[in-house]
Amino acid sequence: MRATRPFTFLLVIAFALSACTTDADQDGADTTAPDETTTTQAAPTTAAAAEEADVAMQNTSFQPAEITVPVGTTVTWANQDGFAHTTTADDGLWDSGEMAGGATFSHTFEEPGTYTYLCEIHPDQMLGTVVVEG
Repeated sequence: MRATRPFTFLLVIAFALSACTTDADQDGADTTAPDETTTTQAAPTTAAAAEEADVAMQNTSFQPAEITVPVGTTVTWANQDGFAHTTTADDGLWDSGEMAGGATFSHTFEEPGTYTYLCEIHPDQMLGTVVVEG
């Protein structure tokens, strides 16, 4: 029996040491206090989010006939008639060319101002204005 005493003694010591640990230690959780608190903040946004606006070409008119948008907005014209239209800036800034029914055309407005346009096929009926605010 003497040979088993050192083994029993070690077993008692190991059991006593294991009783000294906490549940957090046994779960593998880090129980040390953090040295420093880290705060993460989102970087400030320097560019405005992209804006979009739609104009329908319907019943031989632009709907709406006038829109106001912020700088950087992309305006999309959609021909919802069954015949051709254009969206053509009076100052030549953009020209869609002839757009068949169902076609779309887009232009992005990078500068503030008031932009007038028309349909070259129906210049007396189809007039529009885009007001771009900076």
